[in-house]
Amino acid sequence: MTPRLLRAFQATEYRIDGIAFHVGRRSPCIDGLLRSHNARTAALLSACNPQSRKMPPGWNDRMQVRLAEHLRRHRTLSASGSGRGWREAHIAVLDADPKSVDLLRRFRQ
Repeated sequence: MTPRLLRAFQATEYRIDGIAFHVGRRSPCIDGLLRSHNARTAALLSACNPQSRKMPPGWNDRMQVRLAEHLRRHRTLSASGSGRGWREAHIAVLDADPKSVDLLRRFRQ
């Protein structure tokens, strides 16, 4: 990951069930959300814009649906990321196991 891309991730506002947070910053509200779902961790997964390359909205929507199908046996919450005029759908996987995170390779993330 390039320093520029890392700064972009850190500047992005992420949301899980409407609660905003930033990468690298502690969020008591997210901690509370996890506790309310009896979860210790959450992983944000997205099939949109693989390898940070902008794709058409219809393509991103179809890939998100496929990702959600792969995650149907996991506990998930609605999530998103946005910044500088863009928005991207995410899925928050509660207490993600290695198999769910391995999906990122399949979706070129």
